[in-house]
Amino acid sequence: MVHSNFLFREFAFTLAAAVEVSGVVAVTLSPVMSSIMVNSSGKEGFLTRFVNRRFESVRRVYSWMLGGALKLRWSIAASTVLVAFGAAPLYMFSAKELAPVEDQSAIAVFMSAAPDATLKSTTRWAKELSTTLKQLPEAKYMWALVTPGSGFGGIITKDFRDRTRSTTEMYPEVFDMVSQIPGIEPFPILLPPLPGAGQYDVELIVKSDMDPQQLAELAAEIAAEAKKLGKFMFVDTDLKLDLPEARVSVDREKVADLGMDLASVAQELGVLLGGGYVNRFNYFNRSYQVIPQLAEEDRRSESSLMELKIRSPQGQLIPVSNFATIKPVTAPRTLTKFQQQSSLRLFAGVIPGVTKEDGLC
Repeated sequence: MVHSNFLFREFAFTLAAAVEVSGVVAVTLSPVMSSIMVNSSGKEGFLTRFVNRRFESVRRVYSWMLGGALKLRWSIAASTVLVAFGAAPLYMFSAKELAPVEDQSAIAVFMSAAPDATLKSTTRWAKELSTTLKQLPEAKYMWALVTPGSGFGGIITKDFRDRTRSTTEMYPEVFDMVSQIPGIEPFPILLPPLPGAGQYDVELIVKSDMDPQQLAELAAEIAAEAKKLGKFMFVDTDLKLDLPEARVSVDREKVADLGMDLASVAQELGVLLGGGYVNRFNYFNRSYQVIPQLAEEDRRSESSLMELKIRSPQGQLIPVSNFATIKPVTAPRTLTKFQQQSSLRLFAGVIPGVTKEDGLC
């Protein structure tokens, strides 16, 4: 939903300030300029006579039109009544939008990749997306900004005088084309005419005290019902339980038998795997963070993690496999909260011809 309160408030303050300045000019600068332009002898100059003749011509035309309208006063009154009665059904059956969708010569595309996707992989699929969209005859160029698991881009079209279709007419074809790309999940949208807090046509926040698994099931049910309505190009949620994680289970008794404690074990593993910031160093008058972490090849598999060694108080190097097990699990990509409660966001893009009000209802 688009929030336009700030936009209208800024417009109101701007209009009020303009009226204040206009009032000051009217009582100060205007009289001074008039005294310079008016002839001191009271005679009308050429410009004054010219302007007066034009106003007189306008007055005569207006008087003629007003006289003709007065002769047809009952016809005009009847037409006014018909228009007034016709306004009600026109308002009731017309599509309602905060602002109509306009052809802005661009279609934005949000991209979502796998949670463990690398920057190289996401870049590759973004390039394929660009190549696919450039096949459109209306396309001018395609741009994109990608991260390891997501991205944002858009297609810039030619000038509206150089193409036969509007962006609204192109929108379904763009969605069909980008949906064929396997490596990413793209969400094309038409740019809104007014700025808002959200990114998509319809956004819904669901808050609950349920655990993430139950919230994900609820989101899937809502999305499935929304797709059945036939009003949306796509429906999705930001709660996805597909992030691979390795859960470490430590046997406390074995740790105690080896003369270690859980705090020291957690600290050692945190240094090796956590990627936390520990210090800063100066290099050519620039400050950089020190983030210790094992190389990527040393933490790719479960076996390599189990071969890590922890130093005991006696100075011995003990493999992690002696006192811990690693279980692969899936976890949510993100856990969001709204008003201090667990929440999820559902978002959708309406098909052309469907208003945001219809989508919300």
